[in-house]
Amino acid sequence: MNNKFVKVLVFCFVFFLNSELAFADVGIPIIVYSLFEMLLAFIPVVLIEAMTYKKSFNVKFKNALGASFVANLFSTIIGIPLAWILQLILQIATTGLSVFGLVNYSNKIVNIVLLSAWLPPYSGRQASLMVNSAVVVGLIPAFFISILLEQWVLRKFFNSINPDQLRKAVWSANIRSYVFLVIWPVLGLLLLIVGK
Repeated sequence: MNNKFVKVLVFCFVFFLNSELAFADVGIPIIVYSLFEMLLAFIPVVLIEAMTYKKSFNVKFKNALGASFVANLFSTIIGIPLAWILQLILQIATTGLSVFGLVNYSNKIVNIVLLSAWLPPYSGRQASLMVNSAVVVGLIPAFFISILLEQWVLRKFFNSINPDQLRKAVWSANIRSYVFLVIWPVLGLLLLIVGK
């Protein structure tokens, strides 16, 4: 990697993390916000799912781990952006990127659900509430897309496994890993609500 490329990467990283430099009044594409969290969660998710596959398929942990790694890499690179794009399409189709005022709880819920792909600008505590909520909402389409993609990848690794057994194992593994993934934004929400 050349020095200029590294400088551009560092600039972009700092730019996205500093709301004043990034003109925070344009909103937050939630996928940019959650990239760091996705990277942190990748290895624990691979391990959680590998343990499920080891037990479900009665294979060596090394084989389950390799398959889980490839399946999760595929669903992270393809599935997460695909889930976000589908959310964004739904957001544009239903709201035209309009923002509903935060004057009551029903408007807050509409904003959380319909505007979760690209959050409008919020500040302070309100921003933290909306970001954590949007992450939870974004996990819903990501869950179903992950199941489809990972099942397809795992068929290549475990072609001798009964398709119904494979499907059940993928569902079980993803339920476990998504419970792990949803804990952090939910804990963040609870801390924000309790700290009111």
